[in-house]
Amino acid sequence: MTLYKPQDLWNIALFVLSDGESLFDCVSREPDKRFTPQDLVRTRYHQITGYADPFLFVHDGWLYLFYEEERLEAKAPICAKRTKDLRRWENLGVVLQEQHHLSYPNVFEHDGSIYMLPETRECDAVVLYKAVDFPRRWEKCKVLLEGDKFVDSCVHFHEGKWYLFTTVWYGEKNGLRIFASDNLTDDYVEHPMSPITDDEAFSRCGGAVFAYDGKRYRPAQDCTNYYGEDLRIFEINRLSATEYEERLVRSMIDKKQVWNPLGGHHFNTTVFQGKRIVVMDGIVNDNWLNNRTRKLFNYFHSRK
Repeated sequence: MTLYKPQDLWNIALFVLSDGESLFDCVSREPDKRFTPQDLVRTRYHQITGYADPFLFVHDGWLYLFYEEERLEAKAPICAKRTKDLRRWENLGVVLQEQHHLSYPNVFEHDGSIYMLPETRECDAVVLYKAVDFPRRWEKCKVLLEGDKFVDSCVHFHEGKWYLFTTVWYGEKNGLRIFASDNLTDDYVEHPMSPITDDEAFSRCGGAVFAYDGKRYRPAQDCTNYYGEDLRIFEINRLSATEYEERLVRSMIDKKQVWNPLGGHHFNTTVFQGKRIVVMDGIVNDNWLNNRTRKLFNYFHSRK
């Protein structure tokens, strides 16, 4: 009977907002571009089984899309694609790979250098990487935090301070924590109001904190009933060295769409060539044939 159990597949949706279209309402329509490994028949399941955690970054006239490439047998690497016209996309392949699992490739620029802050939970640390030959060569720059299972971390600069949002993974419970530093690569001290919450509805970040229309927002995963069930947007009303306050704005998952009928857990946005761009990930069921092939592959692989 396990042959008939549906298998989840993660894919990425990209939206190009039209004039006057709301940043938060675009998810109620089909995306302008979809990145998915979903094919009629996929025979090499030790290769790609999903695309997730998309981040956008603009550099030298290119729009880059960084994401986790899920693989059945191997530890997930970070991959990238890029475009100059939002129509033709160049596949750059793997840009960062380690002996451990990688995901959540938060890429950003500071003082003329480009950094990546991926999830490195299996190292019990938050590790910052710096590009030495963007976008394909990165070196470890600084361990920002260590000693716990930190997941889905991001840094955000606000009023002269760097704030590090991260979640400590306890298995069934996740706790949102905030740390602060005067400089990106200096030591981070836990915020006096941290931990903010351990509520499964919004304790784990679902993308980097971002500014839009004069306000600041934090995407948050809702894993109340299952992983990737929903994504929520919170407006940050207060953020300082001593205060933190946020309020729920809305849910971002519309399960009527083809690309995410089972949910999703990530949101990121940027401006490229004067257009507001949004990327999200979503969950779909793999097709009938692939479901059965995957189960058979798992069975025979486990017997090796």
